[in-house]
Amino acid sequence: MKPKRAHKKSVSKVVLRPKPLAFHSDYGIREHFFKPSKRFKRRCIKTSITMLKDRSEYQRQYRLDHKEHLLTLTKAWQKKNQALINQRRRFRRANDRIYREKVNAKSRLKVREYLIQLRDEVFSHYSNGQIKCACCGESERAFLTIDHIRPTNNKHDHGTNLYRRLKKENFPLGYKVLCYNCNIAKGQYGHCPHKNNK
Repeated sequence: MKPKRAHKKSVSKVVLRPKPLAFHSDYGIREHFFKPSKRFKRRCIKTSITMLKDRSEYQRQYRLDHKEHLLTLTKAWQKKNQALINQRRRFRRANDRIYREKVNAKSRLKVREYLIQLRDEVFSHYSNGQIKCACCGESERAFLTIDHIRPTNNKHDHGTNLYRRLKKENFPLGYKVLCYNCNIAKGQYGHCPHKNNK
């Protein structure tokens, strides 16, 4: 008898499926069916730009009409996600050089404005509303300073530190406004030469 032949295992053929149709996001068509002409492309782009303009105009008008509501939602979100906001700010300050320079410049401007306002407030209080030297009448604020009527040994009790302390202590007595010439003459000679001339 002839030996039986071993049956070969049937191998299934691999069916290559076609790739999905590519959708062109710029023109909103399926390039599988036809290739768009240049005229059709220009018309689609023009229509897309018009739609974007209309949408931006609608959004702008919506923000104007619902300004208070959107502001309330923004504040609520900021209050809820304050930790995330602080984390993003720290990351930007550490990694974004342009943002860091912008923030630092804005901070320096705010500090400068605050210090000028603080100095004028202290000068106005100790000169009875008329900012000028109590000895010679000099009114240029760049030439004025605060004089200790009673001398002090504290080397740091001048300038911004002094202005902050005086405002914090509710403007105590023992200080007056002098120009730098009168103040230095008083410290060197014990009195100002303007008084001798008078």
